[in-house]
Amino acid sequence: MIILGFIGLGKGADMVVKSAILISQTLGLSEAFIAISIVAFGTSLPELTTSIVAASKGESDISVGTILGSNIFNICMVMGAISIISPMTIDKNLLIFEFPCMVIASIMFLGVAFLKNKINQKHGVFFILFFIFYITALYFR
Repeated sequence: MIILGFIGLGKGADMVVKSAILISQTLGLSEAFIAISIVAFGTSLPELTTSIVAASKGESDISVGTILGSNIFNICMVMGAISIISPMTIDKNLLIFEFPCMVIASIMFLGVAFLKNKINQKHGVFFILFFIFYITALYFR
C-alpha cells in the first residue's frame, strides 16, 4: 500500500506541475507566480488544516510546531533533495523580492512571538494582510 501511495503521490505531483505550467501559459502569468500562489496554497492546505484543528482544541504548540516544522522541512529537506537530484539555478529576481518577503514574515513572527509571547486575532489579520500584499505585489511585478 505504501508503494502504491508513493506512486500515486508522484503521479499527482506530475499533474500539479503540468497543470501549473498550463495555467501559467493560459493566463500569461509567470510559472514562479503560479507556483508561489496557487501551488503553494495547495501544498500548504494540510498544514493549514492541521493547525486550525489544533488551535480550535487549544493545542497551540501543535499549531506553531506544524508551521515552523513545515517551513524548516521545506527549506532544508526539500531544497536539499531537489539540489541533489538536479542543481538549481535561482532567478535573481526571486532574491530581490520573494526572499526578503520571506525573511520579513519570519522576523515579524519571531518579533511577535518574543515580544508578546502570544499571537492574537489582530496579529493574525496583519499576517493575512501581509500575504495579500505579497501576492498582489507579485502579480503586478
